[in-house]
Amino acid sequence: MKKLLKEPLLHFIAIGVVFFLVYGMVNTDLDEDQQIIIDLSDVDEIATKFDAQWNRPPTEAELGNLLQEKIRQEVFYQEALKLNLDHNDEMIKRRLSQKMQFLSNDLSAMDTPTKEELEAYLEENIESYLTPPVFSLKHIYFSPESRDNPRQDAENRLELLKDAAIEAGEGKGDRFGLPMSYNKVNATEMARRMGTEFAHSLNDLPIGKWSGPVRSGYGLHLVFLQERIAPQRPSFESVEVKVRNDLSYQRQQDMEAAIFKELMTEYKLEFDLDPTLYGSMMDSIKTGISK
Repeated sequence: MKKLLKEPLLHFIAIGVVFFLVYGMVNTDLDEDQQIIIDLSDVDEIATKFDAQWNRPPTEAELGNLLQEKIRQEVFYQEALKLNLDHNDEMIKRRLSQKMQFLSNDLSAMDTPTKEELEAYLEENIESYLTPPVFSLKHIYFSPESRDNPRQDAENRLELLKDAAIEAGEGKGDRFGLPMSYNKVNATEMARRMGTEFAHSLNDLPIGKWSGPVRSGYGLHLVFLQERIAPQRPSFESVEVKVRNDLSYQRQQDMEAAIFKELMTEYKLEFDLDPTLYGSMMDSIKTGISK
């Protein structure tokens, strides 16, 4: 018995029981007819979620256990609110804030855009939907691992290839693990293979001659650009789904901003910060909130 009384867990439970008993005695404002009502909608919700997760309906025992857990959660939730345990809890704040944002999203989702609105949005944001440029090229690789000065070697080779045909570069560089030529490859795929810097450089290279050096994620290259196809305007049908999603998202953002701006009129924003250290940041925040 003495050993049991020394157990920390027992002490914790005892303190907790005393705490709730004292709280119940001093808090006389509680409703005496507090109820937790479980109705058919609760049963249907739990059964539907279970079926979605396990691809079968719950047994009676499983359903009973889940309802019991729901009751337990509701009791602890209500008591936590009475004890003000949600106060200054960052996780709870974040979750409730997200729920408010979801409400604004639901409001914007009720406004289904028409085809005319989608086409107008596409026209206003056409730059975002153009197909990426397409390139055909051959390159010579200069490895930083194999050479003391790969840039100088590349520049020397370029001088020798001045005004030379594309075939003149055959076998003039170092071995490379990727293809030495590409035919009609778009910029997105080129960036994936050779790196973003290499793909971007192709937009400025002359066509029909050796040029460089151009840097990739592997080293330096001389490039003979055979063809560059400029970005093309897509058909509405080919991007309709993306445009619809983008417009819906934009409307969600606009609705959320409008709701926040309206709600913010009910609040007074104050900063308890040193203006000499945080003045510009405070001004930026106030400007951002007022937009």
